[in-house]
Amino acid sequence: MDVDPWDGLVGEKRTFTVTPNRTGVVSYVYKVGDEAEKQLPANADGSLTFEYTPTRKGDFIVRVASLNAAGVRSGWGETEILAEAPAPEVTSNDYKYEPGGAPGQAGTFTFSSPRLPVVSYKYNFDDEPWQTTTGTQVQWTPKKPGHHYLHVRGVTADGEETDERSYLFQVKPALPTVTSPQFPDGGPVTARPGEPIEFVVTPTLPGSHEVLWSISWGQTQVAPVGEDGKARFTHTVSSSSSFYLTVSSRTPDGVVSGTVERSYFVPQQ
Repeated sequence: MDVDPWDGLVGEKRTFTVTPNRTGVVSYVYKVGDEAEKQLPANADGSLTFEYTPTRKGDFIVRVASLNAAGVRSGWGETEILAEAPAPEVTSNDYKYEPGGAPGQAGTFTFSSPRLPVVSYKYNFDDEPWQTTTGTQVQWTPKKPGHHYLHVRGVTADGEETDERSYLFQVKPALPTVTSPQFPDGGPVTARPGEPIEFVVTPTLPGSHEVLWSISWGQTQVAPVGEDGKARFTHTVSSSSSFYLTVSSRTPDGVVSGTVERSYFVPQQ
């Protein structure tokens, strides 16, 4: 038994040519995978040619047996076919592997399935619930910087899902600026043990209403952003020492800027 082609796409027609190994063959039965048997009459020379179009993806065993006029069936002859459902393509001018965009900034993602016709797409971002669209574009707004994943599957007219495409992209942080009168840029350090050190944070993330900060990876604290667009807080050390400051901003709907990390040394004199 020969098949052409044995490896192809879901929805691609396959042609089988069967040659008997005995005389008196009048018909054949064939079975593809776990589908029900079907019977076809033999050609005048005892051969058989039939077509089959897979609607599911996978590797399928095709079995064929011949029957004579008395209904005596031969053993099975076997071959196999492979039906592939390639993953869709995903593109975006807004978010690629190179960091771009910003938290809170919507991006457009375009789907296509150049090798296999599909009627819809299933997709999800990160660990969000799966959604379905019959269009070819979706929009999504990241709530934090860093790496994100978009997973996409096409769906054929028969309801078969394609392989999955994982699209990795990066969101550029919108880091706040951090200044301190006691640690001026290019100036002398005036911070001293036992004296409050003031920090002024200016968010660059639009809509930020609060600043989150912590000292040396300790408990996170919150400072509100004032009408001047800045947040202020103080920290005091008891002795000459170094400390780490981490700062980020956040909007009312949970969009975060990304974290700034700074190290400081407070001298004794």
